[in-house]
Amino acid sequence: MRGSTARCWARCLACRPCRPASTSAPDGILAGWAPRTRATRPTGAFRAADKSFVVAAGNHDLWRRFCGVVEMPGLVDDPRFRTQDLRARNQDLLTDVLAQPLLRRAAAAWLAELEAAGVPCAPINTFSEILNDPHVAEMGLVGSIPLPNGATVDAVPFPVAISGHQAELGRPPLLGEHDDEVAEEWLHGTRER
Repeated sequence: MRGSTARCWARCLACRPCRPASTSAPDGILAGWAPRTRATRPTGAFRAADKSFVVAAGNHDLWRRFCGVVEMPGLVDDPRFRTQDLRARNQDLLTDVLAQPLLRRAAAAWLAELEAAGVPCAPINTFSEILNDPHVAEMGLVGSIPLPNGATVDAVPFPVAISGHQAELGRPPLLGEHDDEVAEEWLHGTRER
């Protein structure tokens, strides 16, 4: 829409706010498996000594830096992995070649070095690690809600911020609590009992 009827909304859709909300992600993601793409390698999840992490070394410069960090500079000129296309075609072999060396150190150590080298990377956190992340707490991405039985649980509000709107955490409804309101709004007051 253009002209005076157009509305402009400021949006925040950063990765960190969406991570806590991704509790419905496939179990494999949270357990350390991540899908791989043939277009860029090495990109995906790798296992360190203590946990998994993700790397996105999807161009030759990032590949060179990655090889330096993992102390395998010979891989840069290895004929099986010399180009992006070759790394993509040989991704299973590449993953096997990297697997044992990456087990030598903890994920935090790899992540610190990869980040210092400018290689995109991130930990694969468990849900409890996400809930206890200081950045998540600072951004107000987790709150407590009361349950009908009196207990409280941590929950995540909608992770997308839109100017003029605040996501709210509220208690879950009791069974049938809003039946009449929903019927009125959606069925114009008619519903079978």
